[in-house]
Amino acid sequence: MTTRLSRARETAFVGRAPELEKFRAAVEGEPDAPVVLFVHGMGGVGKTTLLHRFAAEAERAHRCVVRIDGRSIEPSPAAFRAAAAPACRPNAVLLVDGFEHCQGLEGWLRDQFLPSLPEETVVVVAGRRPPGADWLGDPGWDGALATVPLSLLDEETAVEMLRRRGVDEATSMRIVAFAGGLPLALSLSSSVAAGPEPATAPWTPGPDVLAGLVTRLIGELPSARHRTALETAAHVFATTERLLGAVLGEEHAAAMFAWLRELSFAEWSSHGLTLHELVADALDRDLRWRNPQGYEQMHRAVVTHLLDRARTASPADATAATRALFHLKRHGPMRRYFETIRHEGEVYESPLRPQDHPVVLDLMARAEGATSARVAGHWLRHRPDDFRVYRDARTDAAVGFMLCLRLTGQRECAPDPVAEMCWQWITRVGPLRAGQRIMILRFAVAVDERGTAASINGGVPNVDLTAQLRVVRSWIREAQVAASFVVTPDPRIWSPLMEVDGHRRITEVAQPPGRPVTVFGHDWRAEPVEAWAQRALAAQPMDPADADVTAAAPAIGRDAFDRAVREALRHLHDPVALGASPLLTSGRMRAGEGTASAVALRNAVFTAVREIFDEPRHAQQYRALAVTYLE
Repeated sequence: MTTRLSRARETAFVGRAPELEKFRAAVEGEPDAPVVLFVHGMGGVGKTTLLHRFAAEAERAHRCVVRIDGRSIEPSPAAFRAAAAPACRPNAVLLVDGFEHCQGLEGWLRDQFLPSLPEETVVVVAGRRPPGADWLGDPGWDGALATVPLSLLDEETAVEMLRRRGVDEATSMRIVAFAGGLPLALSLSSSVAAGPEPATAPWTPGPDVLAGLVTRLIGELPSARHRTALETAAHVFATTERLLGAVLGEEHAAAMFAWLRELSFAEWSSHGLTLHELVADALDRDLRWRNPQGYEQMHRAVVTHLLDRARTASPADATAATRALFHLKRHGPMRRYFETIRHEGEVYESPLRPQDHPVVLDLMARAEGATSARVAGHWLRHRPDDFRVYRDARTDAAVGFMLCLRLTGQRECAPDPVAEMCWQWITRVGPLRAGQRIMILRFAVAVDERGTAASINGGVPNVDLTAQLRVVRSWIREAQVAASFVVTPDPRIWSPLMEVDGHRRITEVAQPPGRPVTVFGHDWRAEPVEAWAQRALAAQPMDPADADVTAAAPAIGRDAFDRAVREALRHLHDPVALGASPLLTSGRMRAGEGTASAVALRNAVFTAVREIFDEPRHAQQYRALAVTYLE
């Protein structure tokens, strides 16, 4: 497959002669040839295609080719160095694509990493931004660095590209008139125009023109299974064979993945296959509008698979697996919030270092005042491992921190009144069993572009996202956590997200003379991770239980109804038994099939139990239910 794809790419490749000439000179070690090529240009201009051609040229020259996709690595020096390790050997060519996703490493790359490579190593960096001014101001890079801006293809080259893809001359001229030499638009247009029924109407450019092209492009797919595979790839952060197997069935996964790899707008990296973002967005919006039931069914299967992957991934892969799951929040009720967050690679997470202690205390005092700073100081002395620090990838300076406490006893909570309150709450609703603990997101502070320190409130998107990934990763992977709490002085900002994440407002705690804080909490014994994920990551706003409780009387008698509820509680983790429950035909559940009905019933039971623990006067009943059925 790889050989076939490489041959097809080489046949279709046109133009870029000056860029190829520079690269060949570097690979052949010609005098005065650059050793670093910095390729930059807009999305869809052909950077990835050019890097594929560079890789083929390097392999023909018997060079060892090392590829890095900026989307697939943590934007930290350690992660980049690990991914690039093979390039530290002689005779290597390092190709870095999607550098805008780890742009914060540019200074480190220039000043530390690149000078450490062997003399004969050739490096190509490709991204949307040109190199910073510091490259040009350093005389050491004169002659060693070549800046390679990629422009649109000229008309002659664009027509040749379309000719090689089987498009006739007349249609080619119409496509070029529309596309203006943008390779992505030319590629999509050619896929339509070279088909069995070429378009004859003139092309009319507009804001949604590529989305329209995609609609035409996928109009005739080989089968419904191919359509589902394409829509799944459009929906997720990255597609793998295993994910397709979860949606389509394992027996179809390999064939569908191979088909996706051949699409003109698909690329792949170590984390899987991705579609161009414009194409993916058009496909996803189309399915959501055209077939909402099919959309939700696919989304649920994806959530189940990615949740299992995030829970079982190795520690080294856990963050990437959590990010893939977290990406699905962009399809839910918080879509607008998550669309403002971009993983630009400007911040990375690290453990607390001894020299960070005064920085943390300073940020805490500036953000929330002296009282909170004293509490933070206590935890620095007693729980330093529970802190995470967020660093600027360019300077390595701390630009934020988070404290996520894991506590197993009340004596650990003093002298923090918020931790004391959380412990009192969990004791009231149901004491911990041996080995269990509570988790408290106690502090989360970031510094914005103006240098203002504040509790995380959406103003520093990169820190917000990285911190949220860490918290969600802990909720998913730490099975010993019986309950989790989120503490914030900005409840109006965080209430919508907390509601989606199943953390309900518990109380407010005064911190004189500073602002009071609001505490949100979730009991994982009442709603385990599997049920939580299907609700918190739901693709559309819906009833949290995915059940329709109507005003109609049940179709079965009260005694039979009560017995059925008790049986459902006993068999909460048995989908076969739940699928046969008379509750599903009682008139109080929405119709469904098989496992989907069992999941809906299970979620309905969890929600009913959660409504009990939300009422303080029902604490004893809740505790009895939790001990008997949920723990």
